[in-house]
Amino acid sequence: MPLVALTNHSHGEVVYRKLSAVQINAPAASCKPLPALPSPEEEASAGLAVIKIQKKGRSLIALLAGGQRDGLLPGSLLQTSRQGIPTALLKTTEVRENYTIAEVTADGSKDSGLYFPEAPGVMVGDRAELQDIKISQTLRILPSRTLTYDRLFIDPKIFPTTFELSTEGRHALIEQARILMTAHAPLLLVEGHTDPKGESESNQVESYQRAMTVRQVLIDEFGLDPNRVVAIGLGETEPLDEPYLPGRAEEARRIVLKVKSQPLPH
Repeated sequence: MPLVALTNHSHGEVVYRKLSAVQINAPAASCKPLPALPSPEEEASAGLAVIKIQKKGRSLIALLAGGQRDGLLPGSLLQTSRQGIPTALLKTTEVRENYTIAEVTADGSKDSGLYFPEAPGVMVGDRAELQDIKISQTLRILPSRTLTYDRLFIDPKIFPTTFELSTEGRHALIEQARILMTAHAPLLLVEGHTDPKGESESNQVESYQRAMTVRQVLIDEFGLDPNRVVAIGLGETEPLDEPYLPGRAEEARRIVLKVKSQPLPH
């Protein structure tokens, strides 16, 4: 139930807290010098004033003199302070043009407990300032496995049009794929790659056919949903660095298994 007009005090008990002067006595060796506090004029020019505090069940609700015109949005986070000392954290729940209703998510702070031990939490007259929230994306590193054609298939040099796995290749594929099964990702991607020799169109077809062979083995072996195992023939489009060095052609002819955190775009 939202708070009503600013002058209407009929909804719940309005909580006012009286601030008394406090002198802190502590040994000089265990107490850091207290910073200079801003003057009343400096404090009044910063932030939005807390003009009302009201209890709502177990929650504490603050009413602020400012809203949309001050750049606030529902869900905005604010910090209240008194004489430069943090007193609470607020989260806006309703924002109008000239006033804002916010829930007190954290009342009091370590510093306010020192400076204002009798009233460390938010009070009428405190100033609320919008917090700059820096969001860093969490990068999820998903595993992948790479196996060369000569390790998987019946010798592709002797039988270039044969896409059948060798007995050893099937065992190697299952062993490596089993590691990926623990990732619980919604999509398994099977990429086929070739070296840059030959025609690009033929290379793409070959890589796709080999990827399809691997895909079917994984579906049969692990009972995977066919809609969640995707085969892609990339041919020579993603070459290895320095592909013409000795041995690089064999490494370039490869199957790469990847797990994806979300389906590929259509």
